[in-house]
Amino acid sequence: MFLLMWMSVQAIHAQEGTIQVIKDGKIDQLLELYSRHHNSFEEKPGYRIQILASTNREKAYDTESDFKMNYGQYKTYLTFKSPYFKLRVCDFTDKLEAYRFLQKVQDKYPGSFLVEENVKLW
Repeated sequence: MFLLMWMSVQAIHAQEGTIQVIKDGKIDQLLELYSRHHNSFEEKPGYRIQILASTNREKAYDTESDFKMNYGQYKTYLTFKSPYFKLRVCDFTDKLEAYRFLQKVQDKYPGSFLVEENVKLW
């Protein structure tokens, strides 16, 4: 028994070593560019349209895909807060504009409604 424990400890020590990672310097430039791009928006109070709240993940993904096929120029925001997946769309700062779009999508997505929250201005 002691011999087996001693061999296990020796095997663990045999796993030690060094790893050298070689990367292209352009990776840092790419990460900096990515960071600047994704932090270049401003958030402001506004409106989104919630078109789905469901406990079914597949239904949420399918609805998001369907919305993107029909209204690809608008952003989608799929979030999960147990137990619901919520799909909200668009970034409106004008309530009337948001309401007009809501009327446009309500036939296809019944039960949709306006939600006040901070929106991203790109």
